[in-house]
Amino acid sequence: MAGTQSITDLTDELLWALLDAAPDIAANLGIDEVAGRRLAPDRLPDFSPEGALHRRELLTQWSTRCSECIDASDGDLDAVTAGVLSHVVDNGVYSVFPGRHARDFVNTPWPVTHLNGPHVTLTNLLARDHWIGDADDADAYLSRLKGFPEALDGTLELLRVRADQGIRAPRFTLEKSLADIEQFMTADPADNLLVRALSTRTRAAGLASAVVHDRVAQAERLLHRLVYPAYERLASELRRVLGKEDSGETSAAPDGALQLPNGADYYCSRLRTHTTTDLSPAAIHEIGRQQLVLVQERVRSQAARIGIKAESMPELFADLERTSPAPVMSEHGKILARMRQLIAGSSHAYRELFTRWPNGSVDVSPIPPALADSIHSHYVPADARNLRTATFHVNLQHLAGLRDADLAVLCHHEVFPGHHVQLSLAQQDAALPAFRRAMLFAGALEGWAKYAETFPMRYDAQPNTMTALSGLKGELYSTANLVLDTGLHWCGWSRQQACEFFINETAAPPALARMLSDRSAVTPGQLCAYKLGMLCVTGLADRFATDTGATRRLHDTVLSFGAVPLPILEREVKRQLKAEPTTMP
Repeated sequence: MAGTQSITDLTDELLWALLDAAPDIAANLGIDEVAGRRLAPDRLPDFSPEGALHRRELLTQWSTRCSECIDASDGDLDAVTAGVLSHVVDNGVYSVFPGRHARDFVNTPWPVTHLNGPHVTLTNLLARDHWIGDADDADAYLSRLKGFPEALDGTLELLRVRADQGIRAPRFTLEKSLADIEQFMTADPADNLLVRALSTRTRAAGLASAVVHDRVAQAERLLHRLVYPAYERLASELRRVLGKEDSGETSAAPDGALQLPNGADYYCSRLRTHTTTDLSPAAIHEIGRQQLVLVQERVRSQAARIGIKAESMPELFADLERTSPAPVMSEHGKILARMRQLIAGSSHAYRELFTRWPNGSVDVSPIPPALADSIHSHYVPADARNLRTATFHVNLQHLAGLRDADLAVLCHHEVFPGHHVQLSLAQQDAALPAFRRAMLFAGALEGWAKYAETFPMRYDAQPNTMTALSGLKGELYSTANLVLDTGLHWCGWSRQQACEFFINETAAPPALARMLSDRSAVTPGQLCAYKLGMLCVTGLADRFATDTGATRRLHDTVLSFGAVPLPILEREVKRQLKAEPTTMP
Protein backbone atom coordinates (compact mmCIF):
# COMPACT_ATOMS: atom_id res chain seq x y z
CA MET A 1 0.00 0.00 0.00
CA ALA A 2 1.11 3.57 -0.65
CA GLY A 3 0.97 4.42 3.05
CA THR A 4 3.52 1.72 3.91
CA GLN A 5 5.97 2.57 1.15
CA SER A 6 9.27 3.88 2.51
CA ILE A 7 9.94 7.55 2.01
CA THR A 8 13.16 6.68 0.13
CA ASP A 9 11.30 4.49 -2.35
CA LEU A 10 8.58 7.07 -2.86
CA THR A 11 10.99 9.98 -3.34
CA ASP A 12 12.97 7.88 -5.83
CA GLU A 13 9.77 7.38 -7.82
CA LEU A 14 8.91 11.08 -7.63
CA LEU A 15 12.42 12.15 -8.61
CA TRP A 16 12.29 9.88 -11.66
CA ALA A 17 8.91 11.36 -12.67
CA LEU A 18 10.21 14.93 -12.31
CA LEU A 19 13.39 14.29 -14.30
CA ASP A 20 11.53 12.28 -16.94
CA ALA A 21 9.35 15.36 -17.51
CA ALA A 22 12.39 17.67 -17.50
CA PRO A 23 15.26 15.96 -19.36
CA ASP A 24 17.14 19.26 -19.51
CA ILE A 25 17.31 19.34 -15.70
CA ALA A 26 18.36 15.68 -15.56
CA ALA A 27 21.20 16.40 -17.98
CA ASN A 28 22.26 19.51 -16.05
CA LEU A 29 22.39 17.50 -12.82
CA GLY A 30 24.20 14.67 -14.60
CA ILE A 31 21.59 12.10 -13.56
CA ASP A 32 20.90 9.30 -16.04
CA GLU A 33 19.09 6.88 -13.71
CA VAL A 34 17.24 6.86 -10.40
CA ALA A 35 17.36 3.73 -8.24
CA GLY A 36 18.32 1.66 -11.27
CA ARG A 37 15.58 3.07 -13.49
CA ARG A 38 17.05 4.68 -16.59
CA LEU A 39 16.08 8.08 -17.91
CA ALA A 40 15.80 8.39 -21.68
CA PRO A 41 19.06 9.94 -22.95
CA ASP A 42 17.58 11.20 -26.23
CA ARG A 43 14.50 13.20 -25.19
CA LEU A 44 13.84 16.95 -25.11
CA PRO A 45 11.58 18.97 -22.84
CA ASP A 46 7.97 19.26 -24.01
CA PHE A 47 7.35 23.00 -24.50
CA SER A 48 3.80 22.52 -25.84
CA PRO A 49 0.59 23.45 -23.96
CA GLU A 50 0.22 19.79 -23.06
CA GLY A 51 3.73 19.74 -21.61
CA ALA A 52 3.06 22.85 -19.53
CA LEU A 53 -0.16 21.30 -18.24
CA HIS A 54 1.59 18.04 -17.35
CA ARG A 55 4.26 19.87 -15.35
CA ARG A 56 1.58 21.94 -13.59
CA GLU A 57 -0.41 18.87 -12.54
CA LEU A 58 2.44 16.47 -11.71
CA LEU A 59 3.01 17.38 -8.07
CA THR A 60 -0.70 17.71 -7.36
CA GLN A 61 -1.20 14.19 -8.66
CA TRP A 62 1.45 12.96 -6.21
CA SER A 63 0.16 14.88 -3.20
CA THR A 64 -2.00 12.15 -1.64
CA ARG A 65 0.72 9.47 -1.83
CA CYS A 66 3.29 11.91 -0.47
CA SER A 67 1.07 12.99 2.42
CA GLU A 68 0.48 9.39 3.47
CA CYS A 69 4.20 8.63 3.33
CA ILE A 70 5.14 11.79 5.23
CA ASP A 71 2.73 10.88 8.03
CA ALA A 72 4.39 7.46 8.32
CA SER A 73 8.01 8.70 8.20
CA ASP A 74 10.25 8.05 11.18
CA GLY A 75 13.75 9.00 12.29
CA ASP A 76 15.87 12.14 11.89
CA LEU A 77 16.83 11.51 8.25
CA ASP A 78 13.24 10.69 7.36
CA ALA A 79 12.02 13.80 9.17
CA VAL A 80 14.23 16.08 7.10
CA THR A 81 13.39 14.25 3.88
CA ALA A 82 9.69 14.42 4.78
CA GLY A 83 10.00 18.17 5.29
CA VAL A 84 11.73 18.58 1.94
CA LEU A 85 9.09 16.42 0.25
CA SER A 86 6.27 18.40 1.84
CA HIS A 87 7.80 21.67 0.63
CA VAL A 88 8.22 20.33 -2.90
CA VAL A 89 4.63 19.09 -3.12
CA ASP A 90 3.21 22.34 -1.72
CA ASN A 91 5.48 24.93 -3.33
CA GLY A 92 7.10 23.28 -6.33
CA VAL A 93 10.69 22.77 -7.46
CA TYR A 94 13.09 23.50 -10.34
CA SER A 95 10.98 26.57 -11.31
CA VAL A 96 9.00 24.52 -13.87
CA PHE A 97 7.00 22.32 -11.48
CA PRO A 98 4.51 24.37 -9.46
CA GLY A 99 3.29 22.88 -6.20
CA ARG A 100 -0.32 22.19 -5.39
CA HIS A 101 -0.70 25.67 -3.86
CA ALA A 102 0.13 27.16 -7.27
CA ARG A 103 -1.79 24.83 -9.56
CA ASP A 104 -4.45 27.47 -10.28
CA PHE A 105 -1.89 29.88 -11.72
CA VAL A 106 -0.68 29.86 -15.32
CA ASN A 107 2.41 27.68 -15.65
CA THR A 108 5.04 29.08 -18.02
CA PRO A 109 3.20 32.36 -18.61
CA TRP A 110 6.01 33.60 -20.87
CA PRO A 111 7.12 30.69 -23.11
CA VAL A 112 9.94 32.71 -24.66
CA THR A 113 12.28 34.97 -22.69
CA HIS A 114 15.91 35.85 -23.19
CA LEU A 115 16.95 33.83 -20.11
CA ASN A 116 14.89 30.65 -20.26
CA GLY A 117 13.23 30.33 -23.62
CA PRO A 118 13.63 27.09 -25.60
CA HIS A 119 16.45 28.60 -27.65
CA VAL A 120 18.46 28.89 -24.39
CA THR A 121 17.31 25.64 -22.80
CA LEU A 122 17.96 23.47 -25.85
CA THR A 123 21.37 24.99 -26.54
CA ASN A 124 22.48 24.45 -22.94
CA LEU A 125 21.13 20.90 -22.96
CA LEU A 126 23.21 19.86 -25.95
CA ALA A 127 26.20 22.19 -26.04
CA ARG A 128 26.87 22.13 -22.28
CA ASP A 129 25.16 19.22 -20.52
CA HIS A 130 24.70 16.24 -22.87
CA TRP A 131 27.37 13.67 -21.97
CA ILE A 132 29.16 11.82 -24.75
CA GLY A 133 31.25 8.83 -23.78
CA ASP A 134 30.57 6.47 -26.69
CA ALA A 135 28.84 6.21 -30.06
CA ASP A 136 25.45 5.57 -28.44
CA ASP A 137 25.72 8.89 -26.60
CA ALA A 138 26.56 10.61 -29.87
CA ASP A 139 23.52 9.03 -31.50
CA ALA A 140 21.35 10.23 -28.60
CA TYR A 141 22.72 13.74 -29.27
CA LEU A 142 21.61 13.44 -32.89
CA SER A 143 18.18 12.17 -31.79
CA ARG A 144 17.79 15.26 -29.66
CA LEU A 145 18.74 17.44 -32.61
CA LYS A 146 16.07 15.72 -34.68
CA GLY A 147 13.56 16.62 -31.95
CA PHE A 148 14.20 20.37 -32.18
CA PRO A 149 11.37 21.05 -34.68
CA GLU A 150 8.75 19.39 -32.49
CA ALA A 151 10.05 21.17 -29.38
CA LEU A 152 10.15 24.59 -31.01
CA ASP A 153 6.78 24.13 -32.70
CA GLY A 154 5.39 23.23 -29.28
CA THR A 155 6.64 26.59 -28.07
CA LEU A 156 4.88 28.29 -30.99
CA GLU A 157 1.65 26.61 -29.98
CA LEU A 158 2.03 27.67 -26.35
CA LEU A 159 2.81 31.26 -27.40
CA ARG A 160 -0.47 31.38 -29.28
CA VAL A 161 -2.40 29.89 -26.37
CA ARG A 162 -0.97 32.51 -24.04
CA ALA A 163 -1.80 35.26 -26.54
CA ASP A 164 -5.43 34.05 -26.61
CA GLN A 165 -5.38 34.32 -22.81
CA GLY A 166 -4.16 37.90 -23.07
CA ILE A 167 -0.68 37.02 -21.75
CA ARG A 168 2.37 38.36 -23.55
CA ALA A 169 5.96 38.71 -22.42
CA PRO A 170 7.42 42.22 -22.06
CA ARG A 171 8.68 43.59 -25.35
CA PHE A 172 12.32 43.88 -24.29
CA THR A 173 12.67 40.14 -23.65
CA LEU A 174 11.04 39.21 -26.96
CA GLU A 175 13.45 41.56 -28.76
CA LYS A 176 16.45 40.04 -26.98
CA SER A 177 15.21 36.51 -27.71
CA LEU A 178 14.70 37.32 -31.38
CA ALA A 179 18.20 38.77 -31.64
CA ASP A 180 19.68 35.63 -30.05
CA ILE A 181 17.72 33.33 -32.37
CA GLU A 182 18.72 35.29 -35.46
CA GLN A 183 22.37 35.20 -34.38
CA PHE A 184 22.13 31.44 -33.86
CA MET A 185 20.96 31.01 -37.46
CA THR A 186 23.67 33.18 -39.03
CA ALA A 187 26.43 30.61 -38.59
CA ASP A 188 27.11 28.04 -41.29
CA PRO A 189 25.97 24.66 -39.88
CA ALA A 190 29.58 23.47 -39.70
CA ASP A 191 30.43 26.43 -37.47
CA ASN A 192 27.34 26.29 -35.31
CA LEU A 193 27.89 25.83 -31.58
CA LEU A 194 25.83 22.62 -31.52
CA VAL A 195 27.91 20.99 -34.25
CA ARG A 196 31.20 22.14 -32.75
CA ALA A 197 30.18 20.78 -29.34
CA LEU A 198 29.42 17.38 -30.89
CA SER A 199 32.74 17.37 -32.73
CA THR A 200 34.72 18.32 -29.62
CA ARG A 201 33.05 15.76 -27.37
CA THR A 202 33.16 12.81 -29.76
CA ARG A 203 36.88 13.40 -30.26
CA ALA A 204 37.42 13.76 -26.51
CA ALA A 205 35.58 10.45 -26.02
CA GLY A 206 38.16 8.75 -28.25
CA LEU A 207 35.71 7.71 -30.96
CA ALA A 208 37.21 6.62 -34.26
CA SER A 209 37.77 9.40 -36.78
CA ALA A 210 35.31 7.87 -39.20
CA VAL A 211 32.62 7.78 -36.51
CA VAL A 212 33.30 11.39 -35.53
CA HIS A 213 33.17 12.52 -39.15
CA ASP A 214 29.91 10.64 -39.77
CA ARG A 215 28.10 12.02 -36.69
CA VAL A 216 29.28 15.57 -37.32
CA ALA A 217 28.15 15.37 -40.95
CA GLN A 218 24.74 14.14 -39.80
CA ALA A 219 24.48 17.04 -37.36
CA GLU A 220 25.31 19.56 -40.10
CA ARG A 221 22.57 18.12 -42.30
CA LEU A 222 20.06 18.16 -39.45
CA LEU A 223 20.76 21.82 -38.74
CA HIS A 224 20.33 22.72 -42.38
CA ARG A 225 17.18 20.66 -43.04
CA LEU A 226 15.34 20.70 -39.71
CA VAL A 227 16.79 22.88 -36.97
CA TYR A 228 17.29 26.18 -38.79
CA PRO A 229 13.82 26.09 -40.41
CA ALA A 230 12.26 25.43 -36.97
CA TYR A 231 14.14 28.37 -35.47
CA GLU A 232 13.00 30.53 -38.39
CA ARG A 233 9.36 29.63 -37.67
CA LEU A 234 9.81 30.75 -34.07
CA ALA A 235 11.61 33.91 -35.16
CA SER A 236 8.81 34.72 -37.62
CA GLU A 237 6.24 34.45 -34.83
CA LEU A 238 8.24 36.79 -32.61
CA ARG A 239 8.54 39.27 -35.48
CA ARG A 240 4.78 39.05 -35.99
CA VAL A 241 4.07 39.76 -32.32
CA LEU A 242 6.49 42.68 -32.23
CA GLY A 243 5.09 43.99 -35.53
CA LYS A 244 1.58 44.09 -34.06
CA GLU A 245 2.91 46.18 -31.20
CA ASP A 246 4.75 48.48 -33.62
CA SER A 247 1.56 49.07 -35.61
CA GLY A 248 -0.50 49.75 -32.52
CA GLU A 249 -2.71 46.71 -33.10
CA THR A 250 -1.72 45.52 -29.63
CA SER A 251 -0.10 47.41 -26.78
CA ALA A 252 3.22 46.34 -25.31
CA ALA A 253 2.89 44.18 -22.21
CA PRO A 254 3.82 46.00 -18.98
CA ASP A 255 6.74 44.89 -16.82
CA GLY A 256 6.23 42.59 -13.86
CA ALA A 257 3.99 39.81 -12.61
CA LEU A 258 1.05 42.10 -11.85
CA GLN A 259 0.08 41.98 -15.53
CA LEU A 260 -0.68 38.25 -15.22
CA PRO A 261 -4.02 36.77 -14.15
CA ASN A 262 -4.02 36.77 -10.33
CA GLY A 263 -0.59 38.35 -10.67
CA ALA A 264 -0.14 39.33 -7.03
CA ASP A 265 -0.93 35.82 -5.80
CA TYR A 266 1.23 34.34 -8.54
CA TYR A 267 4.15 36.45 -7.33
CA CYS A 268 3.66 35.32 -3.74
CA SER A 269 3.78 31.74 -4.98
CA ARG A 270 7.03 32.35 -6.88
CA LEU A 271 8.58 33.90 -3.77
CA ARG A 272 7.73 30.80 -1.74
CA THR A 273 9.22 28.57 -4.44
CA HIS A 274 12.47 30.51 -4.81
CA THR A 275 13.13 31.68 -1.25
CA THR A 276 11.55 28.66 0.53
CA THR A 277 10.13 31.07 3.11
CA ASP A 278 6.59 32.28 3.80
CA LEU A 279 7.63 35.93 3.83
CA SER A 280 5.21 38.25 2.05
CA PRO A 281 6.32 40.66 -0.69
CA ALA A 282 5.68 43.57 1.66
CA ALA A 283 7.86 41.98 4.36
CA ILE A 284 10.66 41.24 1.91
CA HIS A 285 10.50 44.80 0.56
CA GLU A 286 10.85 46.17 4.09
CA ILE A 287 13.67 43.78 4.97
CA GLY A 288 15.47 45.00 1.85
CA ARG A 289 15.03 48.64 2.82
CA GLN A 290 16.26 48.04 6.37
CA GLN A 291 19.20 45.89 5.31
CA LEU A 292 20.27 48.46 2.71
CA VAL A 293 20.71 51.03 5.46
CA LEU A 294 22.85 48.60 7.48
CA VAL A 295 25.02 47.44 4.58
CA GLN A 296 25.54 50.99 3.30
CA GLU A 297 26.72 52.00 6.77
CA ARG A 298 29.24 49.16 6.74
CA VAL A 299 30.45 50.37 3.33
CA ARG A 300 30.91 53.88 4.70
CA SER A 301 32.78 52.52 7.71
CA GLN A 302 35.24 50.59 5.54
CA ALA A 303 35.68 53.52 3.13
CA ALA A 304 36.43 55.87 6.03
CA ARG A 305 39.49 53.74 6.84
CA ILE A 306 41.09 54.94 3.61
CA GLY A 307 39.89 58.54 3.98
CA ILE A 308 36.68 58.40 1.92
CA LYS A 309 33.72 59.99 3.68
CA ALA A 310 31.06 60.47 1.01
CA GLU A 311 27.46 59.81 2.06
CA SER A 312 25.82 58.45 -1.10
CA MET A 313 26.98 55.21 -2.70
CA PRO A 314 27.57 56.75 -6.16
CA GLU A 315 29.74 59.49 -4.60
CA LEU A 316 31.59 57.03 -2.38
CA PHE A 317 32.52 54.57 -5.12
CA ALA A 318 33.40 57.43 -7.49
CA ASP A 319 35.79 58.78 -4.85
CA LEU A 320 37.20 55.28 -4.43
CA GLU A 321 37.97 55.06 -8.14
CA ARG A 322 39.66 58.48 -8.07
CA THR A 323 41.74 57.92 -4.94
CA SER A 324 42.43 54.19 -5.17
CA PRO A 325 42.50 53.22 -8.83
CA ALA A 326 43.13 49.54 -9.29
CA PRO A 327 44.52 47.76 -12.34
CA VAL A 328 41.81 45.93 -14.22
CA MET A 329 42.06 43.19 -16.82
CA SER A 330 40.28 43.19 -20.14
CA GLU A 331 42.18 40.49 -22.05
CA HIS A 332 40.11 37.31 -21.86
CA GLY A 333 43.02 34.91 -21.61
CA LYS A 334 44.49 36.79 -18.67
CA ILE A 335 41.12 36.87 -16.91
CA LEU A 336 40.78 33.10 -17.24
CA ALA A 337 44.31 32.54 -15.94
CA ARG A 338 43.70 34.85 -12.98
CA MET A 339 40.40 33.14 -12.13
CA ARG A 340 42.21 29.80 -11.96
CA GLN A 341 44.85 31.31 -9.67
CA LEU A 342 42.21 32.77 -7.37
CA ILE A 343 40.34 29.46 -7.19
CA ALA A 344 43.51 27.57 -6.28
CA GLY A 345 44.32 30.17 -3.63
CA SER A 346 40.89 30.04 -1.98
CA SER A 347 40.95 26.23 -1.98
CA HIS A 348 44.18 26.29 -0.01
CA ALA A 349 43.18 29.18 2.27
CA TYR A 350 39.90 27.75 3.58
CA ARG A 351 40.49 24.01 3.60
CA GLU A 352 41.07 23.91 7.36
CA LEU A 353 37.54 25.21 8.00
CA PHE A 354 35.99 21.97 6.68
CA THR A 355 36.27 18.34 7.69
CA ARG A 356 35.11 17.09 4.28
CA TRP A 357 36.27 18.57 0.97
CA PRO A 358 35.39 17.95 -2.70
CA ASN A 359 37.16 14.94 -4.19
CA GLY A 360 37.29 16.11 -7.79
CA SER A 361 38.77 19.08 -9.58
CA VAL A 362 36.91 22.01 -11.08
CA ASP A 363 37.44 23.38 -14.58
CA VAL A 364 37.07 27.01 -15.65
CA SER A 365 35.51 27.38 -19.09
CA PRO A 366 34.50 30.51 -21.03
CA ILE A 367 30.89 30.84 -22.11
CA PRO A 368 30.77 30.94 -25.93
CA PRO A 369 30.41 34.51 -27.26
CA ALA A 370 27.19 33.54 -29.04
CA LEU A 371 25.58 32.89 -25.63
CA ALA A 372 27.20 35.71 -23.65
CA ASP A 373 24.17 38.03 -23.83
CA SER A 374 21.79 35.48 -22.31
CA ILE A 375 23.90 33.39 -19.90
CA HIS A 376 25.60 34.62 -16.72
CA SER A 377 28.69 33.12 -15.11
CA HIS A 378 27.58 29.95 -13.32
CA TYR A 379 28.75 26.68 -11.85
CA VAL A 380 27.71 23.21 -13.04
CA PRO A 381 28.57 20.28 -10.73
CA ALA A 382 30.11 17.00 -11.77
CA ASP A 383 27.60 14.37 -12.77
CA ALA A 384 26.45 11.58 -10.47
CA ARG A 385 28.87 9.12 -12.12
CA ASN A 386 31.83 11.56 -11.94
CA LEU A 387 32.27 11.32 -15.69
CA ARG A 388 31.71 15.04 -16.22
CA THR A 389 34.12 17.42 -14.51
CA ALA A 390 32.64 20.15 -12.34
CA THR A 391 32.87 23.38 -14.34
CA PHE A 392 32.75 27.09 -13.59
CA HIS A 393 31.37 28.64 -16.79
CA VAL A 394 32.69 32.20 -17.00
CA ASN A 395 31.10 35.06 -18.94
CA LEU A 396 34.24 36.93 -19.95
CA GLN A 397 32.29 39.80 -21.46
CA HIS A 398 30.76 40.54 -18.05
CA LEU A 399 34.09 40.23 -16.20
CA ALA A 400 36.26 42.40 -18.41
CA GLY A 401 37.27 45.54 -16.52
CA LEU A 402 36.54 44.25 -13.00
CA ARG A 403 38.98 44.68 -10.14
CA ASP A 404 40.93 41.68 -8.94
CA ALA A 405 39.04 41.76 -5.63
CA ASP A 406 35.73 41.61 -7.52
CA LEU A 407 36.90 38.51 -9.40
CA ALA A 408 37.84 36.93 -6.07
CA VAL A 409 34.32 37.50 -4.71
CA LEU A 410 32.86 35.69 -7.73
CA CYS A 411 35.29 32.77 -7.30
CA HIS A 412 34.37 32.45 -3.63
CA HIS A 413 30.67 32.41 -4.54
CA GLU A 414 30.86 29.89 -7.36
CA VAL A 415 33.71 27.56 -6.42
CA PHE A 416 35.69 27.60 -3.13
CA PRO A 417 34.12 27.73 -0.60
CA GLY A 418 30.78 28.30 -2.37
CA HIS A 419 28.71 26.25 -4.82
CA HIS A 420 31.44 23.74 -5.70
CA VAL A 421 32.02 22.79 -2.08
CA GLN A 422 28.31 22.68 -1.24
CA LEU A 423 27.14 20.66 -4.25
CA SER A 424 30.15 18.35 -4.45
CA LEU A 425 29.87 17.33 -0.80
CA ALA A 426 26.17 16.61 -1.24
CA GLN A 427 26.95 14.48 -4.29
CA GLN A 428 29.67 12.59 -2.40
CA ASP A 429 27.42 11.83 0.60
CA ALA A 430 26.09 8.33 0.02
CA ALA A 431 23.96 8.63 3.17
CA LEU A 432 21.80 11.32 1.57
CA PRO A 433 18.84 9.94 -0.42
CA ALA A 434 19.06 10.58 -4.16
CA PHE A 435 16.03 12.85 -3.87
CA ARG A 436 17.82 15.11 -1.40
CA ARG A 437 20.99 15.24 -3.47
CA ALA A 438 18.97 16.31 -6.51
CA MET A 439 16.75 18.94 -4.87
CA LEU A 440 18.24 22.40 -5.48
CA PHE A 441 16.53 25.12 -3.45
CA ALA A 442 17.80 28.58 -4.32
CA GLY A 443 17.52 29.95 -0.77
CA ALA A 444 20.02 27.46 0.66
CA LEU A 445 22.16 27.32 -2.48
CA GLU A 446 22.59 31.06 -2.86
CA GLY A 447 22.58 31.69 0.89
CA TRP A 448 25.62 29.46 1.31
CA ALA A 449 27.34 31.03 -1.72
CA LYS A 450 26.70 34.56 -0.41
CA TYR A 451 28.08 33.48 2.97
CA ALA A 452 31.14 32.13 1.10
CA GLU A 453 31.75 35.66 -0.21
CA THR A 454 32.24 36.82 3.40
CA PHE A 455 35.07 34.36 4.18
CA PRO A 456 37.94 36.86 3.64
CA MET A 457 36.49 39.31 6.17
CA ARG A 458 35.43 36.60 8.62
CA TYR A 459 38.35 34.21 8.53
CA ASP A 460 41.42 35.80 6.90
CA ALA A 461 44.14 36.69 9.38
CA GLN A 462 44.66 40.12 7.82
CA PRO A 463 41.62 41.21 5.76
CA ASN A 464 42.18 44.40 3.79
CA THR A 465 39.84 47.28 3.07
CA MET A 466 39.63 46.80 -0.69
CA THR A 467 38.71 43.14 -0.23
CA ALA A 468 36.05 44.16 2.27
CA LEU A 469 34.61 46.81 -0.05
CA SER A 470 34.38 44.35 -2.96
CA GLY A 471 32.56 41.86 -0.75
CA LEU A 472 30.24 44.53 0.59
CA LYS A 473 29.51 45.72 -2.94
CA GLY A 474 28.27 42.22 -3.78
CA GLU A 475 26.15 42.22 -0.65
CA LEU A 476 24.77 45.65 -1.58
CA TYR A 477 23.60 44.22 -4.90
CA SER A 478 21.82 41.22 -3.40
CA THR A 479 20.25 43.43 -0.73
CA ALA A 480 19.00 45.99 -3.23
CA ASN A 481 17.58 43.11 -5.27
CA LEU A 482 15.05 42.45 -2.48
CA VAL A 483 13.64 45.91 -3.07
CA LEU A 484 14.06 45.83 -6.85
CA ASP A 485 12.27 42.49 -7.30
CA THR A 486 9.36 43.33 -5.01
CA GLY A 487 9.24 46.79 -6.53
CA LEU A 488 8.76 45.36 -10.02
CA HIS A 489 6.35 42.59 -9.15
CA TRP A 490 4.49 43.94 -6.10
CA CYS A 491 4.69 47.72 -6.16
CA GLY A 492 4.18 48.04 -9.91
CA TRP A 493 7.51 49.66 -10.76
CA SER A 494 8.70 49.90 -14.34
CA ARG A 495 12.09 48.47 -15.28
CA GLN A 496 13.35 52.05 -15.61
CA GLN A 497 12.31 52.79 -12.02
CA ALA A 498 14.02 49.61 -10.90
CA CYS A 499 17.24 50.56 -12.73
CA GLU A 500 17.32 54.05 -11.27
CA PHE A 501 16.72 52.74 -7.75
CA PHE A 502 19.48 50.15 -8.11
CA ILE A 503 22.04 52.65 -9.42
CA ASN A 504 21.25 55.20 -6.71
CA GLU A 505 21.47 52.69 -3.87
CA THR A 506 24.47 50.63 -5.01
CA ALA A 507 26.46 52.75 -7.49
CA ALA A 508 26.25 49.83 -9.93
CA PRO A 509 27.13 50.49 -13.57
CA PRO A 510 23.98 51.19 -15.63
CA ALA A 511 24.56 48.07 -17.75
CA LEU A 512 24.55 45.85 -14.64
CA ALA A 513 21.44 47.57 -13.29
CA ARG A 514 19.64 46.99 -16.60
CA MET A 515 20.75 43.35 -16.70
CA LEU A 516 19.42 42.70 -13.20
CA SER A 517 16.17 44.55 -13.85
CA ASP A 518 15.68 42.53 -17.03
CA ARG A 519 16.49 39.31 -15.17
CA SER A 520 14.06 40.11 -12.38
CA ALA A 521 11.31 41.01 -14.84
CA VAL A 522 11.21 37.51 -16.35
CA THR A 523 12.13 35.43 -13.26
CA PRO A 524 9.88 36.84 -10.49
CA GLY A 525 11.16 36.12 -6.99
CA GLN A 526 14.41 34.40 -7.93
CA LEU A 527 16.73 37.27 -7.02
CA CYS A 528 15.25 37.43 -3.51
CA ALA A 529 16.73 34.02 -2.67
CA TYR A 530 20.28 35.37 -2.39
CA LYS A 531 19.97 37.84 0.46
CA LEU A 532 17.30 35.94 2.39
CA GLY A 533 19.44 32.82 2.22
CA MET A 534 22.49 34.83 3.26
CA LEU A 535 20.68 36.20 6.32
CA CYS A 536 19.89 32.65 7.40
CA VAL A 537 23.39 31.22 6.92
CA THR A 538 25.32 34.22 8.23
CA GLY A 539 22.97 34.32 11.22
CA LEU A 540 24.01 30.77 12.03
CA ALA A 541 27.68 31.65 11.50
CA ASP A 542 27.42 34.69 13.77
CA ARG A 543 26.11 32.43 16.53
CA PHE A 544 28.24 29.32 16.16
CA ALA A 545 31.52 30.17 14.37
CA THR A 546 33.36 31.15 17.56
CA ASP A 547 36.69 29.50 16.76
CA THR A 548 38.21 27.26 14.10
CA GLY A 549 36.82 24.07 15.62
CA ALA A 550 33.34 25.53 16.06
CA THR A 551 33.42 26.94 12.55
CA ARG A 552 34.34 23.53 11.16
CA ARG A 553 31.47 21.91 13.07
CA LEU A 554 29.05 24.55 11.77
CA HIS A 555 30.14 24.03 8.16
CA ASP A 556 29.98 20.25 8.46
CA THR A 557 26.48 20.50 9.91
CA VAL A 558 25.10 22.99 7.39
CA LEU A 559 26.49 21.05 4.44
CA SER A 560 25.36 17.66 5.74
CA PHE A 561 21.74 18.34 4.80
CA GLY A 562 22.17 19.30 1.14
CA ALA A 563 20.29 22.34 -0.15
CA VAL A 564 17.12 22.09 1.92
CA PRO A 565 14.45 24.80 2.46
CA LEU A 566 15.72 27.56 4.75
CA PRO A 567 13.34 26.92 7.69
CA ILE A 568 14.41 23.26 7.75
CA LEU A 569 18.09 24.19 7.52
CA GLU A 570 17.90 26.63 10.41
CA ARG A 571 15.83 24.31 12.59
CA GLU A 572 18.05 21.28 12.05
CA VAL A 573 21.36 23.12 12.46
CA LYS A 574 20.18 24.62 15.73
CA ARG A 575 18.85 21.29 16.90
CA GLN A 576 22.16 19.57 16.24
CA LEU A 577 24.26 22.38 17.67
CA LYS A 578 21.92 22.78 20.66
CA ALA A 579 20.75 26.34 20.17
CA GLU A 580 17.48 28.19 20.31
CA PRO A 581 15.48 29.63 17.41
CA THR A 582 15.55 31.94 15.46
CA THR A 583 17.73 34.02 13.12
CA MET A 584 15.40 34.22 10.13
CA PRO A 585 13.88 37.73 9.68
